[in-house]
Amino acid sequence: MIKIEILNSNDLLRTGEYVFYKNYLTIGSHHTSDLFIDSDGLNKSHSTLFFKEDKLYVGNMDKEIYLHVNGKKTKGQKLLKKDDLIKLKTVEIMVIDYSITPTTSIQSYIEETLTSLKKENHPVLDFLLPEDTIDG
Repeated sequence: MIKIEILNSNDLLRTGEYVFYKNYLTIGSHHTSDLFIDSDGLNKSHSTLFFKEDKLYVGNMDKEIYLHVNGKKTKGQKLLKKDDLIKLKTVEIMVIDYSITPTTSIQSYIEETLTSLKKENHPVLDFLLPEDTIDG
């Protein structure tokens, strides 16, 4: 789980808090990025947040691009901690919280949620599952 807050961006619709239940997060101006930000100067695949063991790092996809962490210019990978401020061109991102997300926990969550929705015969199932799998 990676929880961040975009504090400043030219793309005002992207400001606010985000929680990602994954261990690798891409940030860029391309629509395939996990965190898509349409902002001046941001590359299509600009940076990543990722775990090495239980520690969170930020890294640049392009080794020629600098980023700033807590006001210090850096290149390559940088260890992060809670409340660190990352600046990617005009985008400012604060690290709020993080923890490694076991892949089994995501699957368990999905299964538990689906089971609960089936018990309630919730109408959202019509959109999530094909008709012939709802009763199964």
